[in-house]
Amino acid sequence: MDTKEISKKTVLVVGRSKLPEGVAVKKTFDHFALVAIVDSTYGVIVKIDTTLATEVAREYLVELLLGCSLLNGEELEERINDFYFGGAKNSIIAAIKDLCRKFSQLQEK
Repeated sequence: MDTKEISKKTVLVVGRSKLPEGVAVKKTFDHFALVAIVDSTYGVIVKIDTTLATEVAREYLVELLLGCSLLNGEELEERINDFYFGGAKNSIIAAIKDLCRKFSQLQEK
């Protein structure tokens, strides 16, 4: 992606949440994070990364969220509830809510 395209069409938004005790990623990070490049008009996630501990979990979560809109946080939460059954589930949902809230604040500016 060209830098000029990025600055005009997308924004980078980070959603964070606390991690529960006993999940693998807690050994590396105190908080869970979702880092998303998002279409600045429609909130569609065009690229996303996460601090989950295993590559398989990170890739699966990316596939679940890629192409979804932060304007529809309920759909994102539903996807996690329907398809993700790891120990960080509640942390992921909380980070999604934070991501959606921050994007909404950006749109209000």
